[in-house]
Amino acid sequence: FPSQTSTTTTNNMADALTHLLLRSCEISCNPSSLQQRLVAGARNSSKYEAKMVGAKEQCIQGCLFASKAQELMTKTQKSQARAYEASLASTSDSAVMDRKDTAKAKESIREWFGLMRLACFERCETYCASSENPYKCQRSCAVGCDKFFDVIMED
Repeated sequence: FPSQTSTTTTNNMADALTHLLLRSCEISCNPSSLQQRLVAGARNSSKYEAKMVGAKEQCIQGCLFASKAQELMTKTQKSQARAYEASLASTSDSAVMDRKDTAKAKESIREWFGLMRLACFERCETYCASSENPYKCQRSCAVGCDKFFDVIMED
C-alpha cells in the first residue's frame, strides 16, 4: 500500500499547508496599527470600531474563498486550469530546465493562480451582493483573496 500511504500523506500535507496559508492570510487581514490608532484616537467610537471589525471579517472571508478557489471555479475556468496543469506536468520534476522553459512554467503557474483569484473575486461579489455597502465589502473581501495568493506568489 505504499502509493495509498503516499497519497494520504500528500493530502494531509496539502490540507496542513492550506490551513497554514489560511491562518497567515487571516492574521494579515488585521488592520494596520495606523488604522487602529485612528479608531482609538480622534475617531474613537463604536461605529468606527464596528467598521474596522467588519472590514477584517470581510477580508477573512476572502481568505477563506481563496483557500477553496479551485472548487469555486466555473467549468470553463477548471478546463483552463487543467490545461495549465497538463503543461506543467509535461516536464520531469527533477529535470533541469533552461531559462525559457522555466519562464514558461512560471507563466503557467501565474495564469493558474489568476484563474483562482478571479474565482475568489467572483465569489466575493456574490457574497457581498446583499451587504449594506456591497462595494466596500467586495473590496475588503478581494483584499483577502490577494493576501492569500500574494504569499504563495512571492517570487
